[in-house]
Amino acid sequence: MNIPPLQHPRWKELVEGKRQVSLGFLAVKLMVTRLQGQAKAGAADAAAQELYSFFISQHHLPAVQKDLTAIFG
Repeated sequence: MNIPPLQHPRWKELVEGKRQVSLGFLAVKLMVTRLQGQAKAGAADAAAQELYSFFISQHHLPAVQKDLTAIFG
């Protein structure tokens, strides 16, 4: 699956806790939990950017591909 651009609303929805997704990769679960705290503190855009950057750098991992599918369908 191709990684949707940073402007896709689901990146921000995920870090703001507006979208609940069953994630399988522990690293992604932990990161999303941490980033949700940042978003609540008013840094939702930066949190979405960090999550997006992680997926860009780790897109080759099968677990990351599965979580991408879970997030974006």
